[in-house]
Amino acid sequence: MAGTQKRKFHLDGADYEWCIRGNDLWGNKETRITIYKVGVAGRPIHLDPYVWALEIAPRTIGKAVGFALENGWVPESKGPPFRLGFVRERFVVLPEGIKNSKEWEEANLVETSNGIRFLPGEGGILAVAPHGPVIDDVYENDKRTGVVAERVRERLGCCALINDRFVKPAGDIAKSFENFRLDLFRIDHGGKVLGYLERIREVVAGHEGKTLVLWVHGISDEFALMRGREHVEKGSFAKAPEDLHALVGFGQGGDPKTGDRRARYTAARHRVEKFCESLTAAGMNTIPTHPESSNYRGRDSKRLNQWFVQSGYGLDAVESIQLEIRERGFRDTVENAKKCGDIVAQALSKIALR
Repeated sequence: MAGTQKRKFHLDGADYEWCIRGNDLWGNKETRITIYKVGVAGRPIHLDPYVWALEIAPRTIGKAVGFALENGWVPESKGPPFRLGFVRERFVVLPEGIKNSKEWEEANLVETSNGIRFLPGEGGILAVAPHGPVIDDVYENDKRTGVVAERVRERLGCCALINDRFVKPAGDIAKSFENFRLDLFRIDHGGKVLGYLERIREVVAGHEGKTLVLWVHGISDEFALMRGREHVEKGSFAKAPEDLHALVGFGQGGDPKTGDRRARYTAARHRVEKFCESLTAAGMNTIPTHPESSNYRGRDSKRLNQWFVQSGYGLDAVESIQLEIRERGFRDTVENAKKCGDIVAQALSKIALR
């Protein structure tokens, strides 16, 4: 490696070096960006440089290291290089047998339009993360719900639809397609993004049997604790308030604003109860939201959990479930979000769509 120019940088209290190794960028041999922790004889990172959108600069290399650390890279461990690609402006881990970013994209059939990422798969289940954007490498809104949905798709081979770009408007910030400020769980906002609602319709129409749509959301730890106390008081949760991990909405309860006491169910009760039981058995304490609770019931007519009912789909064609997952222990790191996705996928696999 004589003549290789190494560059150093500092990240979170540790020193790293990186360089471009292999033949020249236009040669026949494989070229990669090699990154390793200084003073450690462990696994390096090999980053695929053959992506036009990848700017080879210290800032980019730092982001690659941060992504690798969040996704299982242990610099001190022994073993083959930890291989990364760059697809659709995001880093990806290249599994064994996948040589570069292009092969990863072809293998995963990723389709991205207007900041919405569609991961195709077998029909029957669609996992949607409407509030999972990553802006400048920072998880926003319902943090890491996109990771959860992607993991569900990986485990079950189903379809997934993930909002990577749009941030929910808040405070004085007005909704705007141009500035990527939309709430993609609202029906009217979703209609402003070309292809978003159409893709959901295509998944449902393309499957001969029933489709289960799971809306993957996040609830803050503070609100999860509040709801835990509420449900303990109402007698619908038998454990300590802090042990409530997730809530499920399927249109239960009435509308206190209008006085309408009728429920607007979007899924069969027995299926929701089985789903909650399976999640709880796997370590994520989950219950249906109490019918008198003020939120998280999946009943709001302006939200997409009700969209199928409003569009004329019966429960024999589509069942729609709103899952609200607390952050601590389930979405606070990428690793925990993937474990959460494993739990959700396992529970979904036990729901028979008949």
